[in-house]
Amino acid sequence: MSFNNSVEASEQAAEISTIFGDNPRFQMVKVVAYGAYGAAFRIRVNHPDLPNVQDLLIKRAFPYRAARDALVTEKRILERLAGNEHIVQIYDIPDNPLASASQLDQREWIIMEWLAHGELYSFVKKANRQLETEGRLPNRLLWSLFLCLIRATIALGYPDSGERIPSTGQSSGLEHGDLHSGNVLLGDPPMDDEHEIGPILKFIDFGLAEERPAARRTVEQSNVREIGQLMVELINMQDTSLIWEEPNEFKYQGELHRTDAKVFPFPEDVDPALLTLVCACMITNPYKCPNLATVLRSVQRGCRKRAADYGTDPMERDEAISSLWKELVYNAPTSEEDPGVVSDDEPDDEPDDESDDDI
Repeated sequence: MSFNNSVEASEQAAEISTIFGDNPRFQMVKVVAYGAYGAAFRIRVNHPDLPNVQDLLIKRAFPYRAARDALVTEKRILERLAGNEHIVQIYDIPDNPLASASQLDQREWIIMEWLAHGELYSFVKKANRQLETEGRLPNRLLWSLFLCLIRATIALGYPDSGERIPSTGQSSGLEHGDLHSGNVLLGDPPMDDEHEIGPILKFIDFGLAEERPAARRTVEQSNVREIGQLMVELINMQDTSLIWEEPNEFKYQGELHRTDAKVFPFPEDVDPALLTLVCACMITNPYKCPNLATVLRSVQRGCRKRAADYGTDPMERDEAISSLWKELVYNAPTSEEDPGVVSDDEPDDEPDDESDDDI
């Protein structure tokens, strides 16, 4: 008998709703997505120990070993990365009905923070549709999102450092294993200097993550390359990772290199410093790529630029950037069939969408 992921997701939603029963602290809202390994469910929370939390996400593995093993790995990695603000956070809720449900294998579910603004992949699609005749994402927004990706990558390498690169000590050798724009989510920006004009980005989905301490340098190069590819997607406002293209030559720190970054010829309206750094992250010879500390310094320098550094372009102003990303998140459709964000106040146990990725 074949395994129907959609049916399994709906059945899991119904089971969670039954476990919650009439408990006023928890309510099933909807199936958010499902993939090869499991499904994700949005739940509404009214818990005295979580006064500032309205929604959370339950992730459940489908009932087979590979799916369960991936979720066990993910929970272990997320516990290791707990407290890093650019990594999705897990919750251990007191009096959680799932924890005492005899019909559930406790290895088959985890509860995580709810990030309301969707995947980076969807954000890019919306930007492509809305800005196709108006240009590109503002440079200062690109720098801000680049810094988020760097902070998350630092968290992988140095889980206990507060997303700062320590002056001593070696990196963990932790590799995400499946980093792409569908596994990066947007959240409301915290009140700090690094998120004044844009949303926060967070890495999710660590079921394929692996620690390889014996290959620390190789892992760091791989992580830097992957965030370079994410920046290419943001610059081009489309995923070009599967499009074959001969590497291009460019100059970085006085030397000529070849890069896999598909940003050639350099767009005139994108900061050359940003384009050069993205190309450096994807140099074909990984041993020539800048290390994480070098990329961080360069991105921080880019983030210090202000609207005046980009001439009279009104889209580089703080208020224009803030307005743009919120418009893309809340109102912009991704396609003709997608009318934008709809209200989901009413509980719904039908899947929102299907993903080809492991949930």
